[in-house]
Amino acid sequence: MAHFMNFVLERLRRHTSSPILRPFAGDASIYKWGLVTYHGFTEALERATAHWSERLTSEGLKQGDVVGMWLKGSHWTDLIHIYAVSAAGYIPEVFGLAFSAAFVRDLLHSHRAHILIYHDTFSALLPHVDWQQTTVPLPKFAELSATNAGIAFLPDVKEDDVAMILHTSGTTGGRPKPVPQTHKWLVAEGEVTWKGVIQRHPQGQHIINNIGSFSSIGGASCITFLSWSGGCLTQSAGREITADEILAMVQQCGLNFLLQYAPWLAKLFEVARQRSEVLEALRGMCQIAYTGASLSPADERWALEQGIPLTPMYANTECGPLMVARLDSGEPYLRPISEVKCELLPLDTENGSNATKGALQLHEFFVSAESATCPHHTVRNRPDGHVTGDLFEEVKPDCYVFRESVLCSSGDSHVANHFTAGGRSDDWIRTGGNPAFCDTKAIEENVLKTCSDMVHNCVVVGHQRICPVLLVEPEPSVDVSTPQEESRIKQKIIERTAPFNERVFPHEQITKSECILIVPTGSLPRTTEKGNVRRKAAEEQFRDAVEKVYLSLA
Repeated sequence: MAHFMNFVLERLRRHTSSPILRPFAGDASIYKWGLVTYHGFTEALERATAHWSERLTSEGLKQGDVVGMWLKGSHWTDLIHIYAVSAAGYIPEVFGLAFSAAFVRDLLHSHRAHILIYHDTFSALLPHVDWQQTTVPLPKFAELSATNAGIAFLPDVKEDDVAMILHTSGTTGGRPKPVPQTHKWLVAEGEVTWKGVIQRHPQGQHIINNIGSFSSIGGASCITFLSWSGGCLTQSAGREITADEILAMVQQCGLNFLLQYAPWLAKLFEVARQRSEVLEALRGMCQIAYTGASLSPADERWALEQGIPLTPMYANTECGPLMVARLDSGEPYLRPISEVKCELLPLDTENGSNATKGALQLHEFFVSAESATCPHHTVRNRPDGHVTGDLFEEVKPDCYVFRESVLCSSGDSHVANHFTAGGRSDDWIRTGGNPAFCDTKAIEENVLKTCSDMVHNCVVVGHQRICPVLLVEPEPSVDVSTPQEESRIKQKIIERTAPFNERVFPHEQITKSECILIVPTGSLPRTTEKGNVRRKAAEEQFRDAVEKVYLSLA
């Protein structure tokens, strides 16, 4: 197949005068945005490609070599440099602000990178990278030659060849997990996956917000989608967009497509309940797509009643968007995106666990190696494809809901939870004498609901142990300064969660104060982008304390 940059460049040149980016140009006191047209972006890309072709060739690199790029990810020219290195025939491996020198060093070695291009922000950290290859400071655009040398068409590649390397926002094995993006995957992002997500079409352009920095997977790969769709990306001032910023984006940039993580969207709904102008802005969107976690049933019902055009979607880091729901269809079930070659495979449900309550059959999502959205073979966990690790229930042929709906008991909550945004198989651990499935997510949600005045955040651990253990971050206002105060808080949690414990299996219950650990507020490890608590990392971080719990129960 053709190098993915050939597709990008051909489509970039279709739109010329239309805006492709609205870079944030304000500060803490004022919202304002600049404007970059498709023509301006393409011209800048050509200049930067000519620069990197000359510079990297002079350093002895060959096309196909890996080039490390340590970028802030906050300026639109970071995108130019990433795609210019690609257009010059190399494989950019992108690091962002959250990366330590040790992470950068280890990942550069792992991928045999030949050079590191870095923003001057990271100059002081370079000695700690302890890397023997060349380092090159990122040039300012004023320093690049104005000569337009053009971009020669690149040679054909194999569809599963790596085109760029990005990373997860959390760590695996003590460091971020590389996610190589193949040429096939990058082309599919525009031609398959995001086309399946966008269901409403405004008159004129899609104007969408960014989600994450330009050095993250979502931010860095946005150009592939934008170039095919002719859309425009409006850059936010920070990771999480406030209600006031959304109003400014609508007024100044014409924002009409909102992409959010569910926890961020829930905060916007809180404001919209109080401020009519925010509610009207959300109603006026062509579409609001969200992922990453669950909205509460109450939030989803309220949003639909208010005419807010919600689109729950299921996506993951390795594959991108895979399923969407059409909430205005009357059947709010997730359906696989057409052209994504996938199966939902029945999950083994032995031992009479939660997975078989009410004759429920859970499924896990499998992406075939033949699918354009299947990740690189180094990421796959099966020879014939990739199992994402997410769990679903089939409610009618080819219609699915996330597994959070399993334990709902009230009359309408089962339906409401059809709108939720995802359940990790990591949320199902095995506990008990004969280990069976334990729904950690349901336990955590109940604690947060019933103990919101005491509990800031929590996570359940104890895979393959006799019972679950609850790690609790108390609210800052809660006194846990003495053992007596800690004991009092633990007892209150047990009392308030008693109704929940009555309706779950014994191996899922937390009924002893010994099984609750109070940890410092803010100490639970979280992912960088979404802020979700990382279960396995939490269990490892508090391993000694957790081990003492199980010793005391022996």
